[in-house]
Amino acid sequence: MPPSTAGTRPTGAAAPKPCRPPCPRIRFHDLQHSHATQMSTSGIHPKIAQERLGHSSIGIALDLYSRVMPGMQEDAAAKVDAAMRAAIDKAAG
Repeated sequence: MPPSTAGTRPTGAAAPKPCRPPCPRIRFHDLQHSHATQMSTSGIHPKIAQERLGHSSIGIALDLYSRVMPGMQEDAAAKVDAAMRAAIDKAAG
């Protein structure tokens, strides 16, 4: 089996420049929250997010990260409206 290349830079890629003091303090929780936000805004199913984040229940993930989707109510209303209109059109026609 060939050796792993995980964590290596492509040939010719510049090494990242070190941060000059004062460097921003990034906690593990900040990275976890960023990952959760990206999953939520990308449409990843909440159960997958819950498992990846290590939360004991899907409710915790939903409670913590659903606030990053302010348009969720509008999207839900639009989808229900479209489904209702399609059903009415189908019944009428």
